[in-house]
Amino acid sequence: MNRQESAKTSGKLAFLKLFLLLLLLGMMLMGKMDLKMGKMRRSLDDEMMSESLGQMNTVNMERSTDEVIEKKEDRFSIRRQILELGCKNLQKMQELVDEGDFDKLLKFHEDIYNRKYMKSDPKNVCRGPSASKKPDESRAKLEDVRHKVNIFYEDITNMTICLPPKAGTTNFQDALAQLRGRHGRGILPRLQNSDYRDASDAISKTKLFVLNTRNPFERVLSAWRDKFSSSASESRQDLYKASINVFEEEPAPDGYVSSFPAFVNHLAANPSEFTRNRHWRSTYYHCSPCHFPYELITHLETIDEDFPRVWEELGHEMPKMKEQYKQSPMKSKDASFYYRDISSDVVKKLYINYYQDFVLFGYSPDLVKRVIRASNSNKPADLNKQKMSRALMNFEDQTFLNEICY
Repeated sequence: MNRQESAKTSGKLAFLKLFLLLLLLGMMLMGKMDLKMGKMRRSLDDEMMSESLGQMNTVNMERSTDEVIEKKEDRFSIRRQILELGCKNLQKMQELVDEGDFDKLLKFHEDIYNRKYMKSDPKNVCRGPSASKKPDESRAKLEDVRHKVNIFYEDITNMTICLPPKAGTTNFQDALAQLRGRHGRGILPRLQNSDYRDASDAISKTKLFVLNTRNPFERVLSAWRDKFSSSASESRQDLYKASINVFEEEPAPDGYVSSFPAFVNHLAANPSEFTRNRHWRSTYYHCSPCHFPYELITHLETIDEDFPRVWEELGHEMPKMKEQYKQSPMKSKDASFYYRDISSDVVKKLYINYYQDFVLFGYSPDLVKRVIRASNSNKPADLNKQKMSRALMNFEDQTFLNEICY
């Protein structure tokens, strides 16, 4: 190879080496740039994710705070709204009860519970159990004397409170008696019968109106457990035993003079308030919720949360409430357990007979459905026995004695 060709070859090799070197440097630079860009993208993504999580946490914190506020405040405002809506539609409730169509009653219950707007007729006045009417003008055709009023006036805090029987009343009275340095019941002054006709005096002196109530399914069970035990008053039992015994299918359980299914059948067969002892008369009857301006409605089922709110509203130190309800069988078994052997038709009739208590005081329609689902759908109500039961109560014809409007 001559010198000229050798020089050309060396030049090509040098150029190739330079090209390869530049290519390698370019690849290195591109790799660093990709790495940097990846870091930048990840950093940006991290910042966006952090911001997004921060916003989510803020929303969740706000939602959590709202839920706490809602739980604390809205429970009572919702119950009050339900009561006010129900009181505007008492006449409609009466018409539905008279018709007796369970599905329609439950639908109306759901509408009130969900606070659905309803157009009421202001001209169609419904007189509640507060109305002063002559017996021959009353829907019930009876004049009832309230021998024991269950609305109390606590004059230390200026609280008026309705405490119907079998809804934790004894414990509530004991707690209020502590304000006087005492314990027990029968200590607090009660409103007068005249206050049921004219509430103006009670309203003028009251700082807070409170109504304490209980799920009617549980309240009925509590009444039976207490008043039909073997140790309870025989004279009271004798007023009802003949009417109850019509439905007995087997001996009463140990410690009781009547069975719970027979007692429920008796209540279903006798819708009138005037066939009932005060311990199982409706809370609607005892408290006249559309007559007195109740501001707080407390439920025995949630009394641990509800009781402190009463004293918060009053701005007064809370007395100690006995924890007797915590030992109630209702705390270990749902109410549906005790109705499982009773005819579904009978349980539906019991619901209708205490309809105003379920609807006005904010008890869920789902609670009603649950108890009815658990009851015996294969066992029809015995209409002949129902008629016999009514006759034994001297109220054979109770067609128009399920009183919402009097």
